[in-house]
Amino acid sequence: MLTSFSANIAGGTDEIQKNIIGDRVLGLPREPMVDKDMPFKDLKVGTQR
Repeated sequence: MLTSFSANIAGGTDEIQKNIIGDRVLGLPREPMVDKDMPFKDLKVGTQR
């Protein structure tokens, strides 16, 4: 019971590790950030991270 709960808490960490491996180890380009130069207040609803 506790292990299934902890798996939900740790969700997403494998994606972060895959991104780090792709960026740093394999030298793959990062995903484009279309909102990089846009102020937070100008972002459309539902696009905030």
